[in-house]
Amino acid sequence: MFRYLAAILAVGIPVSAQLSREQRQSDFRALAETLARRYGPIEWKTNALKTDPLAVGPWLDRVGNASSDLQFFEIRGEYIASLKDSHSAYLLPSTFVATLPFSADIFEGKVLVDNIVRAQLPEGQFPFQIGDEVVAIDGRSAGDWINEFQKFSGHGTSTTQRRDVARWLTSRQQIIYPRAHEIGEQAAVVIRRQSGETSTFNIPWTKRGVAVTTLPGGAPQIRTSVAAYPPDEDPASLANQYWEELAKPAYRRDRFVGRGFSALVGFGSRVPAFALPETGFTRRQGAANTDLITSGTFEAGDLKIGYIRIPAFSLSRISDPVISEIRFFRENSDGLIIDVMRNPGGTVCVTEDIAANLHPDGFKVPLLELRIGWNDVLGLTDFVEFIRRIDPNDQDLPALESQLRIYNDAVRANRPRTTPFPMCGNTSTRAGVSDRVTGNPLSYSKPVVVLVDEFTVSAAETLAANLQDSGRAIVVGMRTAGAGGVLTGSSAPIGFYSDGRASLAAGIVHRARTVTAPDLPPGPHIENIGILPDVTLDFMTVANITERGKPFLDKLLEIAAEHIRKGK
Repeated sequence: MFRYLAAILAVGIPVSAQLSREQRQSDFRALAETLARRYGPIEWKTNALKTDPLAVGPWLDRVGNASSDLQFFEIRGEYIASLKDSHSAYLLPSTFVATLPFSADIFEGKVLVDNIVRAQLPEGQFPFQIGDEVVAIDGRSAGDWINEFQKFSGHGTSTTQRRDVARWLTSRQQIIYPRAHEIGEQAAVVIRRQSGETSTFNIPWTKRGVAVTTLPGGAPQIRTSVAAYPPDEDPASLANQYWEELAKPAYRRDRFVGRGFSALVGFGSRVPAFALPETGFTRRQGAANTDLITSGTFEAGDLKIGYIRIPAFSLSRISDPVISEIRFFRENSDGLIIDVMRNPGGTVCVTEDIAANLHPDGFKVPLLELRIGWNDVLGLTDFVEFIRRIDPNDQDLPALESQLRIYNDAVRANRPRTTPFPMCGNTSTRAGVSDRVTGNPLSYSKPVVVLVDEFTVSAAETLAANLQDSGRAIVVGMRTAGAGGVLTGSSAPIGFYSDGRASLAAGIVHRARTVTAPDLPPGPHIENIGILPDVTLDFMTVANITERGKPFLDKLLEIAAEHIRKGK
C-alpha cells in the first residue's frame, strides 16, 4: 500500500472535469477584488508602472478563453506577477517540485553553472564544471526558458527577476510555475565547456509532491438574478467597497516576509558570496556551526577593516552577535564593511536596532503606509486594551496606542490607507546608543561600507537605506531587489472553486528621502526603485565565478580603504 502511495506522489492526479468558464471568471474576480481591498502599493504601482492593476477587462477576456484549468492558473499567476512585487505572488494548490543536482545563474549575460552536487553527478560521468555555460535544456535555449519563467516571477527590478528565474532551470516548483510538472524523467542538458566544446548530458530529475492539472468542476453554483460582478462596472470602483469587506488579521508591524530563493547559492547563508582569503583575514565568527554570522578583520595596507556578514534578519537574536561585533570593531578597526548581499530580509525592527549602533548622531527611521480594514482596527484595539490590562507600563504600549490613533484617523477620514507611521516605535527618529550608566556613546563612529547586490531584499534594503540616507555609509554593489512592501500575514485562499492562494503586500515603506531610478518616477520608496549603490561593483562576472570572488573582494577592499582614508 505504502509503495503504491509513494509511486503516485510525483505525478499529477488525473481529474476528468474542468472548471467552467463562469467558475474561472468568478475566481479571477475574487482575486482582483482582494487586490483592490488589500494591496497596499496599488497607487504607487499605477503611477510607477503606468498600468492600472484594477483594469481587469483584458484579463477576464483571457480567462474566458482559457482552454484548461492549467492555462487559467497561468493567467492568475501572470496577473499577480505583473505587479512586479517581491512580496506578492499567486500560489497554486500544488506540492510538486522537480530538481536537477546542479544550479545556474546569470554572469555577464550568460547562464553559467555555479553549483554541482558531485554525489549525484560524479565528475567521471558528468565532467562539466562550475563556470561552464548552460546552452539548452530539453531542446529549448536557456534564454527561452528564462523568458517563459519570468512571466510568473514578480520582482521589483528586472535584473533580480531574471536572475531569480534562472534558478528555475534546474528547480521547478509548480506552486509558482504552473507547468513545472511537464517534464520527462530526464533532462537533456546542453553544456558549453570553457574550452568551447559542447556536450549533451542526460540528467535525471528528482521529483516529489503532487502536481495539479485540473480541478473538479462539479461544485454547485449559487443562482441569483443579480450578476456577481456587473459587466459594465468600472473595476476601479472596487476600491470604494473596501470598508464593507472583511480584512485579514491585524497588521504585524515588524514582519517583513519575502518569497524565498532557495536555489540561489548563498541566499540567507552566513557564508559570503566570495571566498575569504587564507592570509590577510583574521576570522572571529563563522567557523562554528552554531555561529549566526561571519565576521573578522581584513588587513589592507596600514588599515584594519572590520567585516560582518549578516545572512538574514528573520530572527531577533541575529542582532545580538551583530551588535557585539560592532562594539568590538568600535575599538579594533579603522572602518567597517556590513555585508547584506543575498540577504532575504526579515524583521525591520532588528535592522533599526543594528542601525542605531552604527549612527552616533541618530537617524530617521523608515515609515510604513498601510492599507487597513475594519478588522485591523478591531484587532489592534483589542490588543491595546489587553496590554493595558496586563501591563500598563509595557514599553511597546505608547507605540501601539500611536498606531491605533493613526488607524482611527484613517477610518474617520474614510481613507483605506494610513498616513506613514514608524514601524518600531512612536517617533520618526531614533538616537544612537549610549551606555545606560555613564552616558558614553557606544555607536560605531568610523567609516562604514554597506555591501549589497540584486538579492539584498526587503528588511535588508531598509538597513542600507537608513545608512545611505543619513550619509552614514556608502553603499557598494548593485541595485537591490526593490522589495519595499510589507506583508501582514500568510497567504490566503482566493476564490471558491480553484483552491489557489495569494500573498499580497499590504503596505509600502517610505525611506527618509526621495530618490530617483532611471526607469521610474521619483519617490520616497524602496519598492521597485531599490537601493542604488554609490559605487557599482558587480559580483556576477566570469572571473569571479572561476576565481571564487577574488577580483570582487580585491576591488571591495580597495573601495573601502579609499573611503576610510577620506573619512579619517
